[in-house]
Amino acid sequence: MDKPFSQEIQDARKRIAEVGGEPKAFDIEVLTEPEVCSTPGPDVYTVKVLFKGCPTLYQGGSGLDWVTDFEYDLKWGVFGAMPGKKR
Repeated sequence: MDKPFSQEIQDARKRIAEVGGEPKAFDIEVLTEPEVCSTPGPDVYTVKVLFKGCPTLYQGGSGLDWVTDFEYDLKWGVFGAMPGKKR
């Protein structure tokens, strides 16, 4: 059985590769504890993406699509230009 959220993390890593980045350069962690979630609830969680020592937080859960938000940030250079990305 897959770990919880493993499909979402796989999708995020696929998006990294699609823009020319190295998926292994990103550490993606799902935080479900109420004390680390900005909007705790039964279906809400925080996703921490660590790249070059800098964390970026996304909200996931019911009605939220953190992978799309992450992809948007990748495409707009929030994490810097990806080596294989063509402009």
